[in-house]
Amino acid sequence: MASEEQKKVIDSIGGISVSAAPGSGKTWTAARLFVNRVRSVVNKRRGVALLSYTNVAVGEFKKQIQLLDSSLDVDSVNYIGTIDSFFEQFVISCFFYLIPGVTRRPRCGQIGKKPWLQIPASYIDGKRPGDLDHVRCDYKSGRIVYKFKQSEYDVTGITLPDQIVHSLFMRAIVECYRYTHEMRWFLAAEILRNKVVRRLLGNRF
Repeated sequence: MASEEQKKVIDSIGGISVSAAPGSGKTWTAARLFVNRVRSVVNKRRGVALLSYTNVAVGEFKKQIQLLDSSLDVDSVNYIGTIDSFFEQFVISCFFYLIPGVTRRPRCGQIGKKPWLQIPASYIDGKRPGDLDHVRCDYKSGRIVYKFKQSEYDVTGITLPDQIVHSLFMRAIVECYRYTHEMRWFLAAEILRNKVVRRLLGNRF
């Protein structure tokens, strides 16, 4: 049974921002909001996108939506998936050619130890340069923050200057036609600077 707060979210129309603690029923509420939005869309060619950061949450969304209404389209017009897969399918794959200097579709994968594509040691620990594969992208306060993490156990990482990271990322994309999983955020952000792309996505979802 939905609480009064959840009912307000589920029945909402237009933009809404909700903050909720772990275990408060975010997935349960979002699944019902998705169903309501899909049912209310007049133009059936315009879909509703439900995005999450993890595949586990996406699986739970799909399971709950199937129980609520198994007749709903969740694959062709509408979309349920991770934000990374959304970037890949609807932004990078479609509009990569808008990146200056890119002449063919870049591929996602490791950059590797290329001396000319390494973070200078002076920005890390002063001892040795770092591979782009260890740069992580965090989205905070409306901007992407770039951090170098020495290992998967490095919780905080070292914050890197935007200008250095942007320059190296662009070289990797333009000269090697490669981008890491983390670089998807940067690549998508660069493409989404284009107003036409934003308008097309807004018309699609």
